[in-house]
Amino acid sequence: MNGAFYFRYALARALDEDTAQAAVDSTLAEAASRWPVLLHGPQPAAAIWLRLRLNVDEMNRHVARRDPLVESLYGSLSQLAADAVVLHRQLNLSVETAAGLMGVERSAIAGALLTAKRVLPFAFDDAKEG
Repeated sequence: MNGAFYFRYALARALDEDTAQAAVDSTLAEAASRWPVLLHGPQPAAAIWLRLRLNVDEMNRHVARRDPLVESLYGSLSQLAADAVVLHRQLNLSVETAAGLMGVERSAIAGALLTAKRVLPFAFDDAKEG
C-alpha cells in the first residue's frame, strides 16, 4: 500500500502530522469510494496522486508552519517538478518509485528533476546529489 509514502509526502508539504494524516485519509477514502471507476481509467495511480496533491494543497492553506524550501519549489516549478523534487530529493525515493506513486513515466520524473535543477539549483546543493 502507498499510504506510508503518501503520508511522508503530505508531511513534507504540511509539516504537521495531523494535517498530513487527514489529507491521506481523505484521499484514500475518496479512492476507495471510486475504486471501480479508477480501475477503468487510464492511470489509477495518477488519479489518486492528483487527489492527494489537491487535498494537501487545500489543507495546507490552514497550516501556519511550512518548509521554506518546499514553498519555493511549489512557487517556482510545475506541480510535477515540485512533487518530483519532494519525493526524490527530500524523501529519498528512487525515480522509479516516485514515478510509480505519481502514475507517470520514469522519464517524466527524470525530466522534471533536470528542469528543477536548472530553475532552483539550491534545492540540489546537498550531499544527496548523485
